[in-house]
Amino acid sequence: MRNLQFQAGRCSLIDVPAPSPKPGQVLLRLKGTLVDETHLQDFRAGVQQAPFLVCGEVLQPGPGVIGMRRGQAVLTVCTQPLGTYLLVAVESVLPVSQNRAASCLLLGIALALKAVPAAEEYPESTVIAGVGFVGLALSALLKTTTPWVFGTSDAALICAKDLGASHSKEWPQALEELDEQGVEERGFGATLIETTGRLQNRQWAQILTLKGGTVVMATPAGPGGDTMEVDAGRLHYDQITWKALGPLQAQEIAVAQDHLDQIPDSLVSDCLPFSQIEKAFELLDAERGVCYLMSNDSEF
Repeated sequence: MRNLQFQAGRCSLIDVPAPSPKPGQVLLRLKGTLVDETHLQDFRAGVQQAPFLVCGEVLQPGPGVIGMRRGQAVLTVCTQPLGTYLLVAVESVLPVSQNRAASCLLLGIALALKAVPAAEEYPESTVIAGVGFVGLALSALLKTTTPWVFGTSDAALICAKDLGASHSKEWPQALEELDEQGVEERGFGATLIETTGRLQNRQWAQILTLKGGTVVMATPAGPGGDTMEVDAGRLHYDQITWKALGPLQAQEIAVAQDHLDQIPDSLVSDCLPFSQIEKAFELLDAERGVCYLMSNDSEF
């Protein structure tokens, strides 16, 4: 099997032994995944933080695993090194009807749909933090416009503005401008929807909210990803509320299928073979694409 390995400014696929599932696990063959500006940050930094939205098929259920059959199409979120074969906990997979690479789009749409109510509660003071597929899908699904979007890729930020965002900034620029603001005016939005799943971006999100702000984590469930709402004090006695939307359910994937026609084709720049994932990152780094669907059609 081949695993994706990041180094600062480049990546490669390296050969590693295929794992065997243990009790409570299933071995999946990667069918498709998305690479976007969220992962571009990891590519540039040389460290994987952002999860990958994955469509795969079951190769081997682990001992004692029931309800999973060989060849079954499933969706999951990959927080381990991305590879042609993935070992995942059985409770972290969701069945899907179509065994094709593009099914991974449904995960991103489902995550965006969970964040829509939070984004529309105060549309005039909501920021979308991250213009990967989830952030762009959220922009496309909103009935109202969003004042601000933050990201890394100019191409993705332009796409977000085409979808209705009033203003866009790259993360470093936003943080620089924040330092120039007075404490009373500090921040860009009272509600910030964090869509990247990156620890660094989550830290930035806390900094960029206004006094009394809320950070909604519209990211795949994982460590700290269970449904929660926590109020925490910050400097100057202001409060920040953290909200995690929790794990996805099978019914939410079915609902996402009904919203596919609301997602513009411009959100996916191209479909490339998984073996060309280095090319996808090079195109993203050169601002020549927004998001790439990576398809792995190799046989087991």
